[in-house]
Amino acid sequence: MHVHVSHPDGEAKFWLKPEVELATQAGNVSRYGLWLLVGDEELFLPFEQFPWFRDASIEKISLVERPTADHL
Repeated sequence: MHVHVSHPDGEAKFWLKPEVELATQAGNVSRYGLWLLVGDEELFLPFEQFPWFRDASIEKISLVERPTADHL
């Protein structure tokens, strides 16, 4: 869950869970995990459950593939 805040000087995105946190410039990565848009659904992948993403570069994370409808 997140919220967008608009201001004449720009826009910011804040994650609301697991705690309120300003989104990074990478957009969908926080210190707790990453958000992935799959179709029209946003999924949160916590580093606690998906540790291999913790040290991955943004470039690597952006290369997520969907080989079948229920696998990433």
